[in-house]
Amino acid sequence: MYLHENPSPNYNNNAAESYNSILAKFVGGKRINFSKKGSYELRCNVAVTNYNSGMSRLSLFNKNITTKSPGLFTKRYVKKHESSFCQKRRRRLFCQLSIRSKIKASAGPDQNYGAVLEEIDPLENITDISMSVIIMSTSEYTNLQTKFLEKLKLSISEVQSLEKRTKRQHQCEEWHLERKKRLTASLFGRICKLRKTTSRDKVVSYMLFGTFKGNASTRYTVSPDGLVELDALVEIKCPANAKDFTPEDAIKNKKIKSCFIKNGNLFLNRNDNYYYQVQGQLHVTNWMYCYFCIWTPKGILIEKIQRDDHFWKTNMEVQLTS
Repeated sequence: MYLHENPSPNYNNNAAESYNSILAKFVGGKRINFSKKGSYELRCNVAVTNYNSGMSRLSLFNKNITTKSPGLFTKRYVKKHESSFCQKRRRRLFCQLSIRSKIKASAGPDQNYGAVLEEIDPLENITDISMSVIIMSTSEYTNLQTKFLEKLKLSISEVQSLEKRTKRQHQCEEWHLERKKRLTASLFGRICKLRKTTSRDKVVSYMLFGTFKGNASTRYTVSPDGLVELDALVEIKCPANAKDFTPEDAIKNKKIKSCFIKNGNLFLNRNDNYYYQVQGQLHVTNWMYCYFCIWTPKGILIEKIQRDDHFWKTNMEVQLTS
């Protein structure tokens, strides 16, 4: 036997390894005795069918065995999993795979361990939104809420200093810390359009945060994609489902539903969540314009949106503070 360092340059055995992985799933590794006739061969055939056909194998098996099309629930099950698989593939086209490090959260010592203070400020050194449940009265909660909002207030110089320190955004640890304390512009539309009877709990659990230069509204935070000129922000959207279209064709084919074309120009729907996000960014940063962009690999469309203080006061401010 002779061993060559690289028998097949620029090739790998990923397909074979993938098949072997599927095969191991169906045969249960080496834990089962397959000495009976056709036992191992049958499972190999099932693994091959799964590798080639994916979730549609259920329909193929049903048709071959019963000579009938599968039922409604089987079709829904297959369609759901195929749709999920396609979405994952589309996301990979735009996002680079990265190894995510798991953040270890420590609850700290209990009351009987070491020199632990009896009185603990729940607002001190908040670094994680997943906090333990604290039982308190309404007055105590209101008092803590007021203290928390007071801690978010920053002077103009403090805001500018924070903006400079967090320009690297997700690469900056302080940026992540400050995001966890504030309400982001990307959620403004979802919150403002909630009914009064709808619970805010689920929205709060989804909150993600980020900080920029601002004004008195330091309880909010925004992360625009760029800055141009002296009074304009940039917000760029890259819809994955429109990667094979120009922005114009994607809008005409309803791949992009947040915008419409009028006289050859891009217009963002004023009731869309993206519009709430843009107006929130302009209000928090005190800037006048935002260049809203729709980008695909085949083109780009841009709309210059002006800050609308009336829209903020009537459709956003009350809803965000209630």
